[in-house]
Amino acid sequence: MSQRVDCEDLSRDDSKIAVAKMCRNVGFEHVQSSAIETMADLVKCFLEGLGRDAQSLAETCGRDNATIHDILTAYCKMNPKFNLYQFGNKFLEEFTDN
Repeated sequence: MSQRVDCEDLSRDDSKIAVAKMCRNVGFEHVQSSAIETMADLVKCFLEGLGRDAQSLAETCGRDNATIHDILTAYCKMNPKFNLYQFGNKFLEEFTDN
């Protein structure tokens, strides 16, 4: 008998793994599980909001699916301190150098 997978649990687990990896990548050697769970919840809420806003922008333009431009516009409307364009440019520079 197959076991039913709950998508909510799966996305929460994926968020926790991503947060743990980010913490390790920036130099943390130890992080309390409660901190990872809290950060995972924040990441999940952020990404869900970003997706909703991007889809809304696409629908406003008469499209069924969001494009990268919708995602970037939705992100900029959130007024983040992290500049996604600078990150993207840095990533592309590193990617093309290797």
